[in-house]
Amino acid sequence: MNKELINSLIKKSWYVQGIAAVPVFVFGASISGIIACKKTLGYGYSKFIYDFQNDYLELYYSREDLHHMCDEFMKRYKKDKDYLDWLDKKSNEEKKPFFKYMAEQLNKMSKLNDEQLLTHYKKFANMFYFAFGASHLVEGISLTTDVVFKDLLLKALQKIGKVDKFTEYFTELTQPTRKMFFPEFNKSMLKMVEYYKKHQKENNRKEPSLEDKKLKALVDAHIKRFFWIKSQWDKAREYTADDVISEIKEAVDKNEQITITTDSQLKKNILLKKKLFKELNLSHELIDLVEITDFVTFWQDQRKIVILSGVYAFQQFVDEIAKRFKVDSRDLKYLLADEVNPDDVGSIKNTNLKERRKASIFIHCEDQLEVFTGDRYKEIKSMLVRQHKEDDVKELNGMCASLGNVTGKVKVCINAAEIFKVEKGDILVTSMTRPEFVPAMKRAAAIITDEGGITSHAAVISRELKIPCVIGTKIATKVLKDGDLVIVNANHGIVKILK
Repeated sequence: MNKELINSLIKKSWYVQGIAAVPVFVFGASISGIIACKKTLGYGYSKFIYDFQNDYLELYYSREDLHHMCDEFMKRYKKDKDYLDWLDKKSNEEKKPFFKYMAEQLNKMSKLNDEQLLTHYKKFANMFYFAFGASHLVEGISLTTDVVFKDLLLKALQKIGKVDKFTEYFTELTQPTRKMFFPEFNKSMLKMVEYYKKHQKENNRKEPSLEDKKLKALVDAHIKRFFWIKSQWDKAREYTADDVISEIKEAVDKNEQITITTDSQLKKNILLKKKLFKELNLSHELIDLVEITDFVTFWQDQRKIVILSGVYAFQQFVDEIAKRFKVDSRDLKYLLADEVNPDDVGSIKNTNLKERRKASIFIHCEDQLEVFTGDRYKEIKSMLVRQHKEDDVKELNGMCASLGNVTGKVKVCINAAEIFKVEKGDILVTSMTRPEFVPAMKRAAAIITDEGGITSHAAVISRELKIPCVIGTKIATKVLKDGDLVIVNANHGIVKILK
């Protein structure tokens, strides 16, 4: 990859997502985007830039690519409204081989010899990365349609003199109508908590215990379904029975209200949307966007299960390979599966992985991939970084994801390891939320994110929890500091810094 190409790429317009992550777990972004999308959809992305520093990633999506993906999607959707069903079907087909492989092969890993282990590792990585040939379309839709949605709704409300109710209608029109994994997780937790409360006196137990066979069966079923819930983009760990017992105990001790979205509530959301379509005299274009947004919200939610299941499986491979070849597993995550040669097991130690982990940029453009470290990293990084005068910022603007207006102290959490800082009533500030952030989200009075759209995890969960949420501020984690006092006016998508 020559300097001229690199320079031209850097000068393009990029959408940047910040997240705690490592290369081997997230490299599916460019493999699925550049290769798998084109294979499944007939169109795809063309370029990605990954900037890693000590297990933190800034992932660069080309805005040109995002708009291309959305435009191609809309062409097909306008011709055939069943295109969403086709995408859903394709997505389900693509993930089946991956889950089948996990079920049949993952527990046999220790019985493989070194060459077989590395061969299976490469095979697994390929299956995982190609599980998103359809669903990587999510970013192309969700990161480009938010503004169009907002503008069309404003126009509709201006015609009938109800602009002042924009956020209320916006929230109602983006309520989910399909089952998400978080309410299903809560439903499973509620079942265990209610069983324990009912039977603890009968069994004279002060603590939930796996000695109770019925409770153990509930816990086992819960773990089987949500084994991936502790996985993160930078690491994964087992979701254990002890974890679940602790969660049950905490819910009981704190008399926690476990919220779930019922089937009847989902039906009400459907009916409300249909009512608003007529009441607000919405255009066909906006009605289509409401339907698309609802589908993408669900699709993104289901995709997250596949992603985190893959991270969980990847972690098993990485740990086994690291143990056998005496390599730090944290460093090994900076060696891409494609770089592993089963015929030359010594090749694993040939790459300067510690240097990559310290700071590295991966540029993937069409069929070219190159990794930069050291001085070359610094040179490219300096070209990527844009200077912002952020010290004087007193107000942040974003998009409302969930209504409300609260004042509280900021707690900035760059990764899941920091969520312990969030106490009851704090304002959680992060680049974007993921399932492992949910305990902190439950304690928070409001949520502010740098990234994300109306179908994002933060948007969906904040509505479930009924707490204010402002998304897409771009600079919240850079401007706000722990202890800052802010007003979160989610009704207007504004965050004011008081102190």
